[in-house]
Amino acid sequence: METTYKQLQRLSVEAENLRHGFLAEPQRSAEFKRLQREYYNLIESSENHTDGDHARMEKGKQPSLGWAYSLFVVPGALLVPFAVWFVGGL
Repeated sequence: METTYKQLQRLSVEAENLRHGFLAEPQRSAEFKRLQREYYNLIESSENHTDGDHARMEKGKQPSLGWAYSLFVVPGALLVPFAVWFVGGL
């Protein structure tokens, strides 16, 4: 995964250099197509998880979603006092 990330970063730098470079249009188009092919190849060959993620799933340990529920509960708990204060102030 780190290797793919570094390769994508390299492609990004090459694309930026191409954008600001001084290549003639036919060369620029050919280089752009090469970068695009390389990008798609990297995306197709990359994995969307790390070795640690894979090992945890193989052991059968499911990730906890307890923290995800707090993303909804905490803002909701803050919204009620705010709404009471806002309506009471009108």
